[in-house]
Amino acid sequence: MRAPRSNRARDRAPFFPPRAPAVAYDHCGSRAASIGGSPDGRAAGLVRRCRGPEYPLGRADALRHVAALDQEYGRVVTAHRSAAHRAEADPVTHDLLTAQSAELERFHWFVSAHTQSDSS
Repeated sequence: MRAPRSNRARDRAPFFPPRAPAVAYDHCGSRAASIGGSPDGRAAGLVRRCRGPEYPLGRADALRHVAALDQEYGRVVTAHRSAAHRAEADPVTHDLLTAQSAELERFHWFVSAHTQSDSS
């Protein structure tokens, strides 16, 4: 008897890990509110505050998309580490951002590994 086939994306495309980084945005929102901020996680609010460049590719092969994701994750990791550094005076915020940076770096490493050739 054959095992049932799965329709889950990760089973069809083992190229990526089972889940994206577990960057807990609800923790960020809670932390922002606790230090006097007004968190806004709505899509329109996120787009309005986005400082990064627009994703550069439309239709392209998978390796070009992986290379573009590698660059974007590098940018995000750098920005997140910078935010953690700026938050050193607030230990709770600093710890939250540092933990998230570690998870983002782990995923960035995974994506980056797929851009390397066998001779690298």
